Amino acid sequence: MTWKPDEVIIHPDASRTEIYWRRRRGLRGERSRIRKEVAPDGTTQEVWHEVFDLNGTLIHQDREQ
Repeated sequence: MTWKPDEVIIHPDASRTEIYWRRRRGLRGERSRIRKEVAPDGTTQEVWHEVFDLNGTLIHQDREQ
């Protein structure tokens, strides 16, 4: 089973950004997402985990290896 991204942003060079939002909010209302950067040939370049507070401010970010 594959997960479908919640958002897909296609860039002019044919690369794309796939965004997967976590369904449930955290204890203080924060939202988290996985942001995946995909090259034009379909290979994954980077994967980031990001957390946003209630105001939409980025409060945590790390690159997953």
